[in-house]
Amino acid sequence: MNTDARYVGPVERLIYLRTLPSFGTLPPSELAHMAHNTHERYFKRGARLLEEGREAAHVYFIVEGTVSTRRGGRIMQLIEPPWAVGFLPVLSKDPEGTEARAETDVVALELSADDLLDAMEDNFSLLEAGIRQMSKQIAEQQERLESRGLLSRTEPTPGPPVPYPLDLVQRLVLLRRNGPFRKASLDPLSELARRYVEVRYEPGSILWRAGEPSDWGLHLVHGVVACSAPDGKRSFRMGHDSVLGLSEALGRAPRSYDAVAETQVVGLRAETENFIDMLEDNFDIGLAFMRFLATLLTQLYEREAAADAASIEAAQAVPGT
Repeated sequence: MNTDARYVGPVERLIYLRTLPSFGTLPPSELAHMAHNTHERYFKRGARLLEEGREAAHVYFIVEGTVSTRRGGRIMQLIEPPWAVGFLPVLSKDPEGTEARAETDVVALELSADDLLDAMEDNFSLLEAGIRQMSKQIAEQQERLESRGLLSRTEPTPGPPVPYPLDLVQRLVLLRRNGPFRKASLDPLSELARRYVEVRYEPGSILWRAGEPSDWGLHLVHGVVACSAPDGKRSFRMGHDSVLGLSEALGRAPRSYDAVAETQVVGLRAETENFIDMLEDNFDIGLAFMRFLATLLTQLYEREAAADAASIEAAQAVPGT
């Protein structure tokens, strides 16, 4: 492969970016601007696009070839066109970084982290597409890990009783207790808290069934919800301070499990469209939420990679295998 030849010209870059899941909704002018800011890069097999131990400064859209992402020497993903590497470490701002290694000769389009974040701030459709794509991947990864018995959860508790109804201050305390909104500014977080709808369920109430459309998630304030898949491969329980069903809803995926109130349940229901509208009005909160998703998704990939490596080591240790 001649490294001096131009493989991806300006027009080809524009067409290629439009095929990417998160870029297809961008207006033509912004897409052209993004294409202009990319730089063609060539990596020989074995070369590093990103290095572990160093914060990622670029995203690479893979045009040709295969790239692996690794943590601690373990392969987490194999990336091929039309996907990219670097989104998760750039968005999570993880100082430990993630290694990206060319498994074959690779042609890629390089975009700086600053240009990516600027594009997200200028065009909410790009931020929304990234949130929805990562949410879908999180829901799929959680389902896969739970089916393999690799996603352990702490024993849930109902938590302390809560007054009725929850006032704005109590909602703010709950939202800032953990998750992506711990450091969020008060004004936009207050708007989010107002948009949540308080719901209450008696024991035995069905929140949803597997296969139903999902367009809302639930922040559990009090109580325990039992969740199970019809095929019997997944069974887990969620308690207070957890969030249920939001990844599937944001990812526009159908419910993958039944959810039934095991005790009396009090929750704050987040309608997906209201949630997205609030993020559009508050870029800082939207970016904080995206960073939270990127960190969570990286952890899920890392957990599966560690389990796969342990299985291989165990198999190799058995005589005759």
